Amino acid sequence: MNFTEVVLKQRKVLLFVLIALTIGGVFSFFKMGKLEDAEISVKSALVITQYPGASPHEVELRVTDVLETAIQAMDNIDDIESRSMAGYSEITVNIKKSVKSKELPQLWDVLRRKVNDITPALPQGTSKPMVVDDFGDVYGIFLALSGDGYSGEELQDYARYMKRELLLVDGVKRINLFGEQKTSINIELSQEKMAYLGIHPAHVIQILNQQNSMVNPGSLKVGGDRIRIASDGSFHELDDLKNILISANDQNPIFLKDIAQIKEDYVRPFTSKMKYNQVPAIGLTIAMEKGGNVIELGERVQNRIDELKTNVPVGININRIFYQPERVSVAIEQFMINLIESVVIVVFVLLLAMGFRTGLLIGSGLIFTILGTFIVMLSVDITLQRVSLAAIIIAMGMLVDNAIVIADGILVDLKKGLKRDEAMSRTSKQTAMPYWGLR
Repeated sequence: MNFTEVVLKQRKVLLFVLIALTIGGVFSFFKMGKLEDAEISVKSALVITQYPGASPHEVELRVTDVLETAIQAMDNIDDIESRSMAGYSEITVNIKKSVKSKELPQLWDVLRRKVNDITPALPQGTSKPMVVDDFGDVYGIFLALSGDGYSGEELQDYARYMKRELLLVDGVKRINLFGEQKTSINIELSQEKMAYLGIHPAHVIQILNQQNSMVNPGSLKVGGDRIRIASDGSFHELDDLKNILISANDQNPIFLKDIAQIKEDYVRPFTSKMKYNQVPAIGLTIAMEKGGNVIELGERVQNRIDELKTNVPVGININRIFYQPERVSVAIEQFMINLIESVVIVVFVLLLAMGFRTGLLIGSGLIFTILGTFIVMLSVDITLQRVSLAAIIIAMGMLVDNAIVIADGILVDLKKGLKRDEAMSRTSKQTAMPYWGLR
């Protein structure tokens, strides 16, 4: 007794399974994750270290080699690549391809611990090594926050406000800002005045560093209580900096503004700058959590943006540069149209060649198979994206071909005089092994 005979004897069970496939498949289709492209885990990380003023040879000996030696103690490393430039060290750590993606976060934690443990051995003046391991994040939503007539600081404040609020949206993993301008205070010392007063530029820098440093002034004991003494030497306004007293040689102190031009500006050259329709803008790139539905995420993000617009002044516009939810929605709609068209074409062609019942049987079998595929994809956390859609479309052609061969065999056996159940079980038994061997 083969599987077909068992199913034919349990028709009620078969009907229940078909109903369960229909309900479960529809539920899985709306519940499963949807993306434009498949998620790819990049099994590489960068270790970046700054060593200002050092030559490439010094960076190689005192930074890169020290870090590489510590990193080599890790397991599952495929190879390590490095390059040393003037004041800059970059190490690429490649993990073996046999390592599963779910094990990568633990390996990156081990990498960070190795780097942190060896950091005290790096020379003085070296920045803290930075480990970058988030290459695999896909930013499916790219927005531009622009405002004609608003300063760069105002745009950045509103962009950070939007980032803080959108991070609370369910399904958002990470948001990066693009095009932020770092502000700086430029002090242009007058050479003539400095020379006349006998003030060295290093003396001015020393005073500025001492004034703006945070120190512990201690505490005062009054009776049984101990009162903390607060000393605030930080600069809060530009005038605070202008009114710093600079002592000259055996002369009365003078204000810094008397010997220098002090103004607020942006760091130049720009590391990144963005414009949208020739208007200054700040970009917001939004990455989704793994296995999420980018269409639903887009709806939640848009709903939250609509709520936040009431707190944003007139003239601040939020524009879409790249919006993956729309692309995914179009792709899935196109797939559904292709699915419906394929079923209709199969039923119509088979209606002319093999009869209405046969065409309807093959077409319904195609639908039930795809619905069952959706259930399996949801259970093993496979998203519906370009690659999986292509695989389903290819499988549809194979399913139709198999179904036509089996249906034709059943019709041939029926014309030979075999009973219906016997013809169905006989054909499936004859074609089972050949089809299994071909697949």
